[in-house]
Amino acid sequence: MDKDIKLVAVDVDGTFVRSDYTYDVPLFKRILAAMQEVGCQFVVASGNQYYQLRDLFPDYYDELSFVAENGVLSRNERTCFLRLICLSRLFTR
Repeated sequence: MDKDIKLVAVDVDGTFVRSDYTYDVPLFKRILAAMQEVGCQFVVASGNQYYQLRDLFPDYYDELSFVAENGVLSRNERTCFLRLICLSRLFTR
């Protein structure tokens, strides 16, 4: 694996997982191990809720980073960011 790549972000729906929300777990474990060996972070990205995404990776969700809920929530193993949107600003002219 290229040591210059520091982060790989993947969209979940229709890209990483199949239509039944499964994926090749043994293959993913091998790829994740190779990424971690060279210091490359795996980021799960989706408009879905964080806990729904976390459930896709029950054995290693704490090793991954997430951008969930259309970017409102971002989490890695050390930090969780929650961006609050003021709805009144969206509807004022």
